Amino acid sequence: MNWFREWILQIAGIIIIGALCDMILPQSETRKYVKMVVGLVMVFAVIRPAAGVSFDELTPQIPKNVRNQAVELKEQLDNVEQEEIIGLYCKKIEEKIRAELPPKLQDAKIEIWVEEEKNEYFGSIKSVSVEIKGAETGADTEKLKDVISEKFGVEKNSVTVRIN
Repeated sequence: MNWFREWILQIAGIIIIGALCDMILPQSETRKYVKMVVGLVMVFAVIRPAAGVSFDELTPQIPKNVRNQAVELKEQLDNVEQEEIIGLYCKKIEEKIRAELPPKLQDAKIEIWVEEEKNEYFGSIKSVSVEIKGAETGADTEKLKDVISEKFGVEKNSVTVRIN
């Protein structure tokens, strides 16, 4: 009979919490969702004794070695994803730098290095290297360094322009 009393008190508590939430929340989209969640909690509270199943029994028990493997796999996937994102980021910066170059220098080889450590400088450009093929292009390396440094926030001494 004690379980019945606790069950009734639990249902009454859920009803009181639901009523308080209903009174406190303003008329908005959030109110609908809160009512739905309170209703679902109420349904589970009412059905639980009838089903004879506790919430602990519904929680899957995953072996520790499987959990460790899942964590390792997630870390590997995160690393691969970060590498792909950084690669795409560098590619976009390269395209923007290429757009700043004169048309006769569009075939230049551009390499970009960015900060990959997750700190306050993450994603900032560390250095840029531009390799121009053919000395007859008449490229002014200092002017290119100035443009890249100014437009992309890279220190001028971190920009390398070479003519082959």
